Amino acid sequence: MVSQFGDGTLRNLDEQGVLDAARTDPAGFVAARARPVVIDEVQRGGEPLVRAIKAAVDRDPDPGRFVLTGSSNVLTVPTISESLTGRAGFVAVWPFTQEELVGHTDRFLDTALAEPSALADYRSPAIDRRDLFERRCAGGYPEVQQLPSRQRPSWFRDYVRTTIERDVVELTGIRKVA
Repeated sequence: MVSQFGDGTLRNLDEQGVLDAARTDPAGFVAARARPVVIDEVQRGGEPLVRAIKAAVDRDPDPGRFVLTGSSNVLTVPTISESLTGRAGFVAVWPFTQEELVGHTDRFLDTALAEPSALADYRSPAIDRRDLFERRCAGGYPEVQQLPSRQRPSWFRDYVRTTIERDVVELTGIRKVA
């Protein structure tokens, strides 16, 4: 399935038919699509897809043609040797900060990273210990924010388990997880 959004194209490799198309004909998969072409879970396409993207960028180096996203860092996938060096920029997307979750606009994290000396005068919003504990336990993933606190430990356990048993196994070719 090809989804259109605005002037671009979204291809999600979590969809089996889309993944099959990317693996069967990687060059055709990346060719002649409305730009930008967003390929979600790009690591699932493997080395042939990344090489097809590299070849497409080499033919037409216009920046922003492709936006590659995924739950795994494509640079650390052992079955993908191509790094797209000189052809790609990378943006790390982290879970929500506590500011983002509660709607504060004091920009603590931006200040801490850009101008740490300004933190000498920083005063955090008042928060009681229970609320702080609850926020820490909830983490910053959007999905877990909607869950009741009693369901969160299960969500985190399943998150780690899925990462190990599905993503790591799939990306490394390991056949059995102890």
